[in-house]
Amino acid sequence: MSFGEFLTQASYQPKRDNLFTVRLGNPIRLMFEAKTVKKPTLDFGSVELNSVDGTSLYYPASPSWSPVTITFMAGGVDNIFRTAETDVSRGIVEILAASGYEKFGDRQYKANAIGALGELAITQINSDGDLVEEWVLVNPFIESVDFGNLDYSSDNLSEISVTFRYDHATAKYADGPTVVKAPTEFIKIT
Repeated sequence: MSFGEFLTQASYQPKRDNLFTVRLGNPIRLMFEAKTVKKPTLDFGSVELNSVDGTSLYYPASPSWSPVTITFMAGGVDNIFRTAETDVSRGIVEILAASGYEKFGDRQYKANAIGALGELAITQINSDGDLVEEWVLVNPFIESVDFGNLDYSSDNLSEISVTFRYDHATAKYADGPTVVKAPTEFIKIT
């Protein structure tokens, strides 16, 4: 099949921005409250080398992964005003406490933050719910949390935005309805 020929096939489904899931936590929880997700970004910089004659040469620099931001619906209370299972804000605060942020000024350790957060995976699916593309962030931890804004003139749902930093990411792509290729590490850590 030549490139572009797939567009004429009736079974072709383009990737859609509104079909995704987020798995987060330890134990893993499917985050239905995820509203928007920024997929991983790999930045390639350059290094400038100035010559004596005034010209410049550019060389590729080491790539780096940019943080990922996920915006969640902040949650709410159930019919008897409990928040333990329904409030994302509370869950994030509990993850931060387990990471070691219980007391201001205490030293933070990466292993605690990674262990408290657990796995973070962003999965793009098709209209049948099958995996199309999956990104797993390796060693993720919370870099920043925005607990949102309140406004008497608005009927919008409350949101919480969380920015995650990670060492690198692996990607899986669908290869047929049930077979998925093994993860590809873009930057192998040895």
